[in-house]
Amino acid sequence: MCSSRDVTRVLCSAIFMAGVLLNGWAAGSGSPAYPADNPVPKITSLSPWVVFTGAAAQTLTIAGTNFLASSTVTYNGTAHAATFVSATSLTIPLTAKDLAKPGAYPVVVSNPDPGGGASPAMNFTIVDDEATNHSHCDVPSQPCAPSVSVRLIGRPIRQGVSGNFLWVGTILVPALLAIF
Repeated sequence: MCSSRDVTRVLCSAIFMAGVLLNGWAAGSGSPAYPADNPVPKITSLSPWVVFTGAAAQTLTIAGTNFLASSTVTYNGTAHAATFVSATSLTIPLTAKDLAKPGAYPVVVSNPDPGGGASPAMNFTIVDDEATNHSHCDVPSQPCAPSVSVRLIGRPIRQGVSGNFLWVGTILVPALLAIF
């Protein structure tokens, strides 16, 4: 007959062996081999980060951290097939339809469970190309240069400063007007 002490030992041994089998403890490691949680991705930049409406289909490169081969990408809330380049780079194809309307469109990278989650959104900007189709001529006898309205985003240089930029070939020349 078994004493209650013997029964306790047998039960403890059986529970321990079940834990080894169920938790995947490596022989002699002394610790369970639990799967690591996937990290939450973060987007640091988009390339290109801005295009004009009507641009041809192209590839968007997403730079960041914690990307996985199983990461997924949404552009404006719609899933796009992501190509894993590295833990810091993914690409997605953008169609001409994706680039048809001006606006700021959120790009989000998500990693699956366990852990994982969605990155904060980073906006991809499509600028209306109508601004490039207009010319501004103050003096009719002078050659005209196309004008472009530019919206500056960020901290102001100084309170009360606004700016206009004149497009000259491929150079933006600032012509700042101080408003006090």
